[in-house]
Amino acid sequence: IDDKRFLAIREEMLFDNARRAAFSILSCGENNKKSLIMKLQKRGFSYELCKNIAVYMEHRGYIDEKKQIGLLCDGYLKKKYGKLKIINELVTKGYLREDVSEYVQTELGNVDFASNCAYIIENKFMPLPSVSSEDFKKMMGALMRYGYSFGEIKNALAIVTRGKADE
Repeated sequence: IDDKRFLAIREEMLFDNARRAAFSILSCGENNKKSLIMKLQKRGFSYELCKNIAVYMEHRGYIDEKKQIGLLCDGYLKKKYGKLKIINELVTKGYLREDVSEYVQTELGNVDFASNCAYIIENKFMPLPSVSSEDFKKMMGALMRYGYSFGEIKNALAIVTRGKADE
């Protein structure tokens, strides 16, 4: 057996070992490409090989990042996260910002984030603190950490005060 053939067999063997390791990792739970690459690297495979395996798994349907983004978004919406926090959480988990932004614009375009923010205000910050108080600043900070923009918070406060006036 010549050196060229030996190297080809070695490459095939490494690819097969990495593929089996990827199947083992994916059998334990959902992973995106970035997390699969990191876990394969921890098992001693080269970055290039890990990247190739991740692409291989994605092309064969074992990794569906768009579906994973949708499932995670559903969970974040149940937690009443704002749009900015949802995007930040998904990017932190390793999803591409472009994919996340596209999903948020197309699929979450009809979500009323101001109403979700109003729900948080009604359940965590009632009675409403006065605008000039330190508690109001703390509430605003907390809502911004939840991922709501200033405009959404302003609309949510209008919803809450309108609902309070109706009672």
